[in-house]
Amino acid sequence: MNRKPLPAIEVLAALASMFLAMVVAGCASTSTGPTLQARAELAPTGTFRVGIYPANPVLVTKGAQTGDYEGTGIDVYRELAKRLGVPLVAVPFSDLGKMRACIDARECDAMFMASGSPMEKDYFLSRAYLESENSFLVATGSTMRTVADVDRPGVRVAAYTESSQYARLKAIFIHAEIRTTTRGSERVEWLRTGQVDAIADAAPVLHALFMPQVAGSRILDGGFSIAAYGLAIQKGKPEGAAFLDRSIEDMKRNGFIAESISRWSLRARVPVRVEQ
Repeated sequence: MNRKPLPAIEVLAALASMFLAMVVAGCASTSTGPTLQARAELAPTGTFRVGIYPANPVLVTKGAQTGDYEGTGIDVYRELAKRLGVPLVAVPFSDLGKMRACIDARECDAMFMASGSPMEKDYFLSRAYLESENSFLVATGSTMRTVADVDRPGVRVAAYTESSQYARLKAIFIHAEIRTTTRGSERVEWLRTGQVDAIADAAPVLHALFMPQVAGSRILDGGFSIAAYGLAIQKGKPEGAAFLDRSIEDMKRNGFIAESISRWSLRARVPVRVEQ
C-alpha cells in the first residue's frame, strides 16, 4: 500500500525536532564529560593519580573490616576517574607537605584541599564539593562551652600547620595563643597533658579522629568558620580545571555527593550554593 507523502511543513518540523534532540543529547553528554585536553591535563599517564590523607575522615578513611580506602572523598575520586575513562590510583600520605610535594613533582594529579588554606594560592582549587563547621575539642573539666569562650588571655589552641583553620584563627584571634604542628598525635598529647586547652579542626575530624583519643573530651557548641573542600591541581590546566568544576556541580545537582555523605554518616553537608 502506497503511503501519502508528508506535507513539506511536517517534514521540516520533524527534522527540526530531530536536530534539537541531537543538540540536547550532545550537550548532556559533553556537559560533564572531559575533552581530550582535559584528560591529558588530569591523567597524563593514563591513570588518575590522587593524593589521599586518611587522617582526615572528611576526605577519606580506611575501612576497619576491608582495609580499603573509603568515604565521600574516595567516592568523588572514583566518579571523576570514571568520567575521565581512566583507572584511579590512590596514593596515601600521612603528611600534607609530602602530598603537596607529590603534586608539585607531577607524580600526583590531584589532591583535596580546604579553601582558605595558605597553600591555596599556589594551586587551582575547584568548586567545593563538601563543607563542614570548624570548631574546638576541649578536655574533660574545661570551663569553655562555646566557641566564643576560646579567644581569651591564657588560652592555648593547637592547630595543623598551614591549615585553613590556622589561617582563620590567626585572622580572628585577639587574645588566645595558637600552637601549630604537622602531627596529629602531638596535638592529642598536648591536650591530654594540659599543654593546650583546645584542638582546632573540622568538626568531623574532631569527632572521628581526636575525640576517641582523649577520654571525656567534647566539641564546643558552634563553629568559628566553615571548611569547604575542593580538589587542587597544578595551575595552567584550564581544560582540566573546567572539567572538575562541571563534574562537581553535576554531582551536587544529581544527589551523588549528598547520598555519599549520608552513607558514610559524615558530620558535613553539600555546599548550599550550586553553580549553574
